[in-house]
Amino acid sequence: MKTKDSKERIMKTGEGLFSEFGFSGVSMSDIAKRMGITKAAIYFHFKGKKDLYFRILDREFQELKEKIKKETSGLKGKRSILRGIINVYLKSGRKNLILGKYLRTEKEIEKKIRQISEKVESLISKLLHLPRPKTSLFLGLIEASVLKGSISKKDILKISKYV
Repeated sequence: MKTKDSKERIMKTGEGLFSEFGFSGVSMSDIAKRMGITKAAIYFHFKGKKDLYFRILDREFQELKEKIKKETSGLKGKRSILRGIINVYLKSGRKNLILGKYLRTEKEIEKKIRQISEKVESLISKLLHLPRPKTSLFLGLIEASVLKGSISKKDILKISKYV
């Protein structure tokens, strides 16, 4: 197996386990066992569990950023752009949000999540031409609704009226 392929498999496996059990509920041994490899094979690619987790978060942010840009490119008006952003969250946001679900345990991880959240807010704030506090409020509503699975097209139309 190629080095790049094994690194990607480790990241995918880690992502799945972190999503299911949270950062503190997963060890490198758990990942190795799930993959049928040794911990040494994981440490060949990653310095440790935090390094693996941070790389997963960075990749998730890049994917989310690209999806938002793609979904909103060419759209005019705040309402259209907001609907595009919400559509991205509906399609893939739940996966991204689940990674952050259990992360309020370690300061370093909390700091990393905050940095990524600020980048997402900044991107969306620029797209919607809104002040950051208002953007934070809308993202919080969208994220909570997506996590609960309770947002609908009707909700999107209601939310977009306030932009």
